[in-house]
Amino acid sequence: MLIRFKLAEDRIEAYMKKQIDMSEEIQRSNITSTYHSVSGNGISRNLGIDILKMICSFLVVYIHAPMPGMIGEAIYMVSRVAVPVFFIITGFFYLDTVQNGKTFLQIRKIFQLFLISNGIFFLKELAAAWTPRESLHSFIVNLIHIQTIKDFFVFNASPFCYHLWYMGAILYTLMIMAWVYRPGTKKYLWACIPALLAIDLLFGDYSVIVFGKTFPVHYVRNFLCVGIPYFLIGTIIREYYAMIKEKTTAWFWWLCSVCLLILTVAERYILVINDIAGRRKHNISTTLFAIAIFILSVLLFENKKQNRLTTFLSALSRRYSAWIYIIHPLFVTAFGVIAKVLKVKTYYAYVRCVVVYIGTICFLIVADKMYQKLFKKQKESKGLTQ
Repeated sequence: MLIRFKLAEDRIEAYMKKQIDMSEEIQRSNITSTYHSVSGNGISRNLGIDILKMICSFLVVYIHAPMPGMIGEAIYMVSRVAVPVFFIITGFFYLDTVQNGKTFLQIRKIFQLFLISNGIFFLKELAAAWTPRESLHSFIVNLIHIQTIKDFFVFNASPFCYHLWYMGAILYTLMIMAWVYRPGTKKYLWACIPALLAIDLLFGDYSVIVFGKTFPVHYVRNFLCVGIPYFLIGTIIREYYAMIKEKTTAWFWWLCSVCLLILTVAERYILVINDIAGRRKHNISTTLFAIAIFILSVLLFENKKQNRLTTFLSALSRRYSAWIYIIHPLFVTAFGVIAKVLKVKTYYAYVRCVVVYIGTICFLIVADKMYQKLFKKQKESKGLTQ
């Protein structure tokens, strides 16, 4: 009995020590939770990240509704930076999440979005396959196929829509980080970043050079090769942000961003013209470009006074950026059908990214207003009945 009590006591002490170490690490962090706050002179310090999220949400829309031609392809390559930036942002704020005791709340919210987003596109695919009956049968057979199930649960490849891999990847990443990310383990995790990024490149955009063939994109576009390394890059930036701010300037990161933007396009162009490009469309410069524009956004807007435009963009970002990512393919399809019916498909191709982006935001604003009114009426009716 005494031995059992001693073992239990040792476990409790070990757990408390781990929590104290995490608390001390947070206190030593270069940026405290005041990063989220608004200082007394009305200056918001996270404004740059809010605006960056809106820009990246537009770039995601562009990936799925690009313009034709060489210019369109160049913008497409630049747009590939969007998803890595989203993972970096999540990692950057992870210490705040831990400090505020919201680790599992964050996971629960992402899990809810994961279910809702896959549910929405399951219904869409089910409706599309309903007629003729053969299509419905094929849809069900494909859905329960062992390969589909494996790709969904192992590689985050949703069978319902191409872009929903991100929802599974961010969910897996947060779950794994909640389990393994500790002050004593973080440097070992950081050491894994180059290897994970290298796997992404070797089996992705450089697979033709290395192996002489291409591989399915979802083998590397998942939580392991994208979610975890970029999340950890965000935690590194957070750890050394004070030093970055002290040693560098926004102008330096402007220069880095411009140079890396050009390199991102040039690198892809070289691979394409030599017929050695993989299917991933994500190269070395993309990673460096994501890091540069993230740091630039934080430094550029730090201690900047808000105006009406930036306040509006910040509000949109906080409320709708995730939902823009989730539902925009519905509008890509809907507006594409309308353009085809109106016989303006050729002209529409050059503006569809903007039309889909604005259309998605307008829908979300209207839907949000309607929901708020409905929720308010329900609350009022409950108050009257009590």
